[in-house]
Amino acid sequence: MPSRVIPNGGLGKGPAGRADATAGGPIRTEASSNAARGTLANMSVSVDLASLREEIDRHGSVAFFLTVGSDGRPHSVQLGVDWSEPGRLVVHPGNSTVANAVARPLVSLLWPPTEPGGYSLIVDATVTEASGTGDGDNAVSVQPTKAVLHRPARSDDPGAVAHGSDCVRVFSDQS
Repeated sequence: MPSRVIPNGGLGKGPAGRADATAGGPIRTEASSNAARGTLANMSVSVDLASLREEIDRHGSVAFFLTVGSDGRPHSVQLGVDWSEPGRLVVHPGNSTVANAVARPLVSLLWPPTEPGGYSLIVDATVTEASGTGDGDNAVSVQPTKAVLHRPARSDDPGAVAHGSDCVRVFSDQS
């Protein structure tokens, strides 16, 4: 299969002309919780792409790559992930995963927790390029668009009933 570049794959300006991580500068995100009341409070936190890279380094080089098949069902494979400049991730999946990624370029990567009770790292991304012949040289390049650290809420957490999880945004190309 020849190399294919996905148009508007998260490079330069994002949707509605918003600058994404490759356009430079920090990304503004909304995060924090008011655990005493179990509600969310708004607080702007400046997070740059380097924080995502640090989290990926901490979680390791193997993740689950999630695509959607032609029948609409999730397709998950576990494989190595490489960091590529400028701010892209590259995976080397099989033919079915490449076909899914080209046809439906909104994908996710999931790194499980590194310790009991720890956070999973979930990265949403857009496919920017896919290539390969099917003879073991397949590659899919993705541009991260959002990343969160996620774990189930503890049973002693007052917000657990209302929210069921303890989630921390690491990176987002959304304002």
